[in-house]
Amino acid sequence: MATKSGKLEAPKDVYFDLVRQFPLRPIRNERHLKDAIAFLDTLTGRKRTREEEDYLFVLAELIERFEAKHFARPPKSDAKLVEALLVESEMTQVALAKAVGIAESTVSEIIAGKRRCNRRQIRKLCDYFKLSANAFES
Repeated sequence: MATKSGKLEAPKDVYFDLVRQFPLRPIRNERHLKDAIAFLDTLTGRKRTREEEDYLFVLAELIERFEAKHFARPPKSDAKLVEALLVESEMTQVALAKAVGIAESTVSEIIAGKRRCNRRQIRKLCDYFKLSANAFES
C-alpha cells in the first residue's frame, strides 16, 4: 500500500498486534483466566476482522481448556439426567416410556436411582432427545 509520499507501507498485522497485547499462552491460574476473559470481552459484541476471529478462536480454546480442567462438573447420574430431560421436555414418565419404548417400571426405577440405564436404553434416550451417548457417562 502506498502512502502520500509514495513509499510502500507494510499492511497492519492485526493478529500479531493482538498477540502482543495479550499473548496466547496456556492459562495456568485463575488470575490469568480472569485477564483472558476480560481481553476476550473486548473482541465480542462487534464486527471483527478475519484476523480478530482467528485470535478470538485460539483465546477461547485456551480459556475452555483451563475451565474444563479446573472447573469440570461431575457427571450427572442417570436418574438426575433422565429427570432433567423430563422436566425440560415437560413429559411424564409414562409419555417418555411410550415415546422411547422402555417399560414404564424401568423408567420409574431409573429416576428413583434403583437402576442404571443399559446401552440399549441409553441409545433410545439419546436418539429421542438428540443427545450424545457421552451425556450418560459417569
